[in-house]
Amino acid sequence: MRADGYEPIVKGNPGRRRFGSYWESFGPKVNRRVALNSDLEYYHWLCLEGDPEIEAYCEQPILVSAMYAGKRHQSVLDFWIRYRSGTEEFLEVKYRSALADVRTIRQVSVQRDWCALNGYRHRIVTEECLESKVIWLRNWRQMLSYLVGSQPDEKLQSLIVESVSNGPQSIRSLESLVEAPWRGALRTEIFRLIHRGGVSSPDLANRPLGSELGVELGLPTL
Repeated sequence: MRADGYEPIVKGNPGRRRFGSYWESFGPKVNRRVALNSDLEYYHWLCLEGDPEIEAYCEQPILVSAMYAGKRHQSVLDFWIRYRSGTEEFLEVKYRSALADVRTIRQVSVQRDWCALNGYRHRIVTEECLESKVIWLRNWRQMLSYLVGSQPDEKLQSLIVESVSNGPQSIRSLESLVEAPWRGALRTEIFRLIHRGGVSSPDLANRPLGSELGVELGLPTL
């Protein structure tokens, strides 16, 4: 474990995978590529990147062990996350259909016992938490692509914050504040500010990404 959190103990290697989905994506919050071993992990990763209350995370962060049925077993947790409040939490990402599996029951028991012993919260995440976020997830998938390889522009960010301080604005109205060559860069900074929690967009959960998307001050309610 590093001073600022965890680093993955299991490195991604899609060449060795025999089945299932595998994703590699750049995570702006951790400033590196992340390896995700299922579609469910990928979409949950979008949730971690899109929640401004989460300041840090790590996939496959730690191998833990605990007693189960009289024997010591080991398990690798799927995610560690740290909130702005300083609270830390470990997550196990599982499809609902796998929760009754004997192996899963043992795995979750080991993880929960280790977390309880070490004073951490533990939570199971299934596809149920994603069912109401279809549009939100699609929007964040697009927004994160803007942030990859781009550098922050503080002048444009100040212009955005100053404008929405006077009331909610659409992306279109914010883009009208600059000349056409700068509008792509300004849109990128809007998404960067939403990502960091400097501004929010209540429309993200129910409106596809576009010029009419609203932007305002304040953190979103997820």
